[in-house]
Amino acid sequence: MHSEIEGIEKLRKGSEILILASILIIIAFFALALSLFAASSYTTTTLSTIMGILMAYIIMEIIGDVGGIIGMFYIRKGFEILRNLSRDVGIGYTGATLAFVGIGLSILGAALTFVGGGAVTTVGNVIVFVGNVLIGIGFYRLGEIYNESTTKIGGILVIIIPFVGYILTYSGLGKIIERPLAPPSQPQIYQVGQGTIGGDGSAKITLYSNTQAVIMSARIEGTTLASANINPAVLQPGQNEITIKFDNVSSLTPGGNYLITLFIKIGENIIEIKAVAIYQP
Repeated sequence: MHSEIEGIEKLRKGSEILILASILIIIAFFALALSLFAASSYTTTTLSTIMGILMAYIIMEIIGDVGGIIGMFYIRKGFEILRNLSRDVGIGYTGATLAFVGIGLSILGAALTFVGGGAVTTVGNVIVFVGNVLIGIGFYRLGEIYNESTTKIGGILVIIIPFVGYILTYSGLGKIIERPLAPPSQPQIYQVGQGTIGGDGSAKITLYSNTQAVIMSARIEGTTLASANINPAVLQPGQNEITIKFDNVSSLTPGGNYLITLFIKIGENIIEIKAVAIYQP
């Protein structure tokens, strides 16, 4: 299961790649402008020279856009991880998906420059703009969640000036990674659905947690059965599939429902969580 840090690291990696891709595209644009200006100063400039300049620009543009697609892949994955951990940043995931598609259309339009690809590029750029608006909102919300102002400002600038915005989100996300993530103020852990206990003594239950916690041990109420053989023993934010191994469960009644008490450590505190499981040998 993914962690918050992993999601934030992917967002930071995506921002870094997008910064580099933007630099390449900016260089390509200025190289094109300077080359065409120089070419216009000489009456002997041939059509082949101009075509060569255009081809060089198109190649650099495509390379930059490919970098943009890779960056958006990381941005999308980062927001997806945090969204699945109940962080309210799903809008960023949607935006990255749109931008991913838009950049793909821009690449196609650049490749079709000489056969009317301009319209395709325009559509792609519009989709990328909408995607960046949603991504910017996602980063702003992320900055609010972790109380990190640079990330919030970066989210706003991603909408207006993406290149500068991603520089700030890269910096802000780095600050978030460097400090410990505080657990939610009100930890919540509860069972999802109903668990089962197999004939081999393996109890399988699903627990939802909104914070990281450690299962110390478990016992089946009304019996002498107890166990510290739990996998995984560490709960991560989100849903966790837990297997608890009990020995000699032959005394249990087939089809009977049993209450399993789990002793869970959150920080310095230990709490008890109840889970229901049916014995199915």
